[in-house]
Amino acid sequence: MVINGAGMAYQAVITHIHRDTIECAITKHTPELNEPRRQIYLAISLLKHSAKFDILVEKGTELGVSGFIPIITERCERKSVNLQRLRGIAVSATKQSLRCRIPEIREPMRVDEAYSAVSVEATVMAHEKISPDNSFAKFLTENKNLERILILVGPEGGFTDAERDEAERKGACIVSLGERRLRAETAAILAIGMAAQLI
Repeated sequence: MVINGAGMAYQAVITHIHRDTIECAITKHTPELNEPRRQIYLAISLLKHSAKFDILVEKGTELGVSGFIPIITERCERKSVNLQRLRGIAVSATKQSLRCRIPEIREPMRVDEAYSAVSVEATVMAHEKISPDNSFAKFLTENKNLERILILVGPEGGFTDAERDEAERKGACIVSLGERRLRAETAAILAIGMAAQLI
């Protein structure tokens, strides 16, 4: 099986092996092989340790994320990421999980820019100060037919009250991921997993 990274998988037979190339004859086309029906976009604050962002891109890709948006928030300590490295990780994880679409990884942007960065049907912000009664699980249960969702996760120190207020003005639903306080990367992986369970 070979993929083009843009949503098409091909079953192929090797016909010639050269020193630097391999030629294949395509026998079958399969669009969107192993791609989720729901497109999940993750906007997450730049993390303090770049290795954690690496893991997040790897696991998020395996779970079915369609795109990653690194965001610059008031409390984040970094302003940049190694996009080439992250994109390489995404390619590897796409192959590992037998997907055929490589997630897009955007240039870092301000959190207020993330709301219009992708076209979605709903935006949610995970916030530790929200009552567990307003859980992400409840939101997903009530919105089972969503096909495109943007999930926002803050930095180690969380989103500020001003960022939360801005999210509400932009129409985002503020949700809880449970009573325990989670690290940013853990919260992101949990949220992705929850969204992917209902596809």
